[in-house]
Amino acid sequence: MAYAEKRARGPRSWRVKYKLPDGIEASESGFDTKAAALAWGRDQEALIRAGRWTDPNAGKITVSRWIDRWLAIQDVGISTQDNRDYLIRRFIRPAWGSTALNALSTEGITRWENALPARTGISPRTARAARTLFGTILGDAAATKPPLLPYNPALRPRNRGRRTGRRLERDPQRAWATPLEALLLAERAALLSGRDEDFTMLITIGYTGLRWGETLGLEREYLHPDEIHVEWQLREVNGTFYRLPPKDDSYRSPRWEPKLPVDLPAFLDELLATQTQTGQRCACATQHGGSGQYVFLGPDGGHYRRSNYARRVFRPACDGRHEATPSRAVRLVIADVTTWPGIPIAAWPSAQPGAEAGPGAATDTQSSADGPQADYVPPRGRGIRAIPAGTPLACWLPIRPGLTPHGLRHSHKTWMAEEGIPEILAEQRLGHQVPGMRGLYAHASGRMRDELKDALQARWEDSLAARAALDPHSPVPLLDQLLAPARGETGQPAQPTAPRVARQPPLTLVSTEKMISQIPPRRSKSPTQTSRVRPIR
Repeated sequence: MAYAEKRARGPRSWRVKYKLPDGIEASESGFDTKAAALAWGRDQEALIRAGRWTDPNAGKITVSRWIDRWLAIQDVGISTQDNRDYLIRRFIRPAWGSTALNALSTEGITRWENALPARTGISPRTARAARTLFGTILGDAAATKPPLLPYNPALRPRNRGRRTGRRLERDPQRAWATPLEALLLAERAALLSGRDEDFTMLITIGYTGLRWGETLGLEREYLHPDEIHVEWQLREVNGTFYRLPPKDDSYRSPRWEPKLPVDLPAFLDELLATQTQTGQRCACATQHGGSGQYVFLGPDGGHYRRSNYARRVFRPACDGRHEATPSRAVRLVIADVTTWPGIPIAAWPSAQPGAEAGPGAATDTQSSADGPQADYVPPRGRGIRAIPAGTPLACWLPIRPGLTPHGLRHSHKTWMAEEGIPEILAEQRLGHQVPGMRGLYAHASGRMRDELKDALQARWEDSLAARAALDPHSPVPLLDQLLAPARGETGQPAQPTAPRVARQPPLTLVSTEKMISQIPPRRSKSPTQTSRVRPIR
């Protein structure tokens, strides 16, 4: 029971004492009368009994101290942990780290979120993500017992503000490709890297819907006749690879419900069988618990890094050009078009209209006779490959701008929708759950699976025929062999008229660059996950 006592003479001389939830006695001074002190103390005890009491001194700790306590009790995946660390380190601690919890206000947090893009140069989406995480942190502070905050000041009021423009702020739909575009993309990727393996890898993503990490993490023991078992992925975080279970436990294997592996059409089963004929192990096989026998490896025996592969292979194959960097302008992919679609031999910046020609440019007479491009002088210098005179050159046109490896996964789902594949099979093949009764009562039957394999096989044959109509030969040895029936050849495939791609060096202007899969990590982090998480350094 609360009781009051007089501590001194004069105004505000009364003090009340009451018991906290843990049994410790607390006090509050500064009341004018005994009745006011008792009323306040009894109110606190009523809140304690109702579970709604907030310690007036608890909110005095700083945001930084609470974040340290909050992080210590979190149990999330490696990528989620890395994303949270970035948002806290970059935005939340610098702005609010020294602020007391009880000094936070919704107005102040809203002003901070709105000012982040202009002040730091980030996108509004990243600013929203920072506030959302801040709201999660403060929400746990308000939910703890006893609570450190009476409410969560980072929550966004619902149905407030203008509605105009909200739809425009949504992310654009991800680009997807047709089967022919996927084949042309895979062919270009193989030409850029000089490896048939890249052709098979991208075709596998397009015709199975595997995620990028699941494709890199596919070990040979999980590749079976006519099917793939998805039980692991390789996840790259801060330059380090981790062998993890599939995203959201989306296993596609007879060992895990719904016990549905990824079925392979006949052509892809043959491609993957050819891919696994070599016995190469990854360079980091001794540093993790896996077998090291991965289906897809980089040219140096390591694993492809997403950003490097996109910059050097995937984006140039899709867009026909290398993206701009802080130190280098956009460069077009220049190919020797002796055979279609041409073997990449250089990467040049595009000619600027009206720019003066360099030394050795054509004369005015030649320019007027040959057209405005006669003034263009190819770049020369150390590290730039010299091209013999008379070589027929052309630059690649875009196939599907904006396409990504995950966009091939979207493509696979679109192809299944076009073929009328039942939703239950399409979603489970991608590792998704079908909610509600639709997922409870429907099941993927053997007939559905056979029809899907036949449909994918037909799409592949159609795309191969369309590619042969463009040119019955290919400078990619593997694809040239696949095109042999279209040329009427039944024996060994004819040798292409152009040099084989395997003899071409990778497309790079500076030979001192490191291989895609061997750029060292920026820092090393020890995972705090279960025993199924093993780092690959």
